[in-house]
Amino acid sequence: MIADEGQAKEAALTWLAAFETALTSAEHSPFEGLFTADCYWRDVLALTWNLETLHEPHAVSRRIWDQNKRLSVANIHLDEAAPPPAAVERDTRECIE
Repeated sequence: MIADEGQAKEAALTWLAAFETALTSAEHSPFEGLFTADCYWRDVLALTWNLETLHEPHAVSRRIWDQNKRLSVANIHLDEAAPPPAAVERDTRECIE
């Protein structure tokens, strides 16, 4: 249970660090451990410049992997000017936004 803003921020930073590590991996499988079985990924012009939604870890990780081979994303961080990460409940599941 994430009780406060500090814990939510720490969880977000931990996930982002694992995500950035996966970006430098030799294969796309490390991404799959970062997403739940029923995950959704909305690429809002972050990697592809196409507004699309992907579902399930394999589809998400495959797309991120394919795009990152072209882009070499690095130095991922939270925008300190944006609202901080917050624990929320979505469909009876605790999440961090």
